[in-house]
Amino acid sequence: MRRMITLTDVHEQIEQIDQKIIDLLEERARLCKGIEIDPDDEAEMVALWEEEGDVRGLDEVRMGRIGKLVAGLCRGPGM
Repeated sequence: MRRMITLTDVHEQIEQIDQKIIDLLEERARLCKGIEIDPDDEAEMVALWEEEGDVRGLDEVRMGRIGKLVAGLCRGPGM
């Protein structure tokens, strides 16, 4: 008999994915440390997020916002 997926299972999977995202953002921030990203490069990064979002069926506007936040990690304190 197949086991039913519970809400708890879904929450655990989402938490694992969130931890992976945080790990990747930390790695990205480390790579950016000491590097000045010019506005054109940042615009390209944001465009990538929008385009990939569109291709993958995700909301392009929201993906653009996320891209801006991610790009901002290179401008944050200590970067």
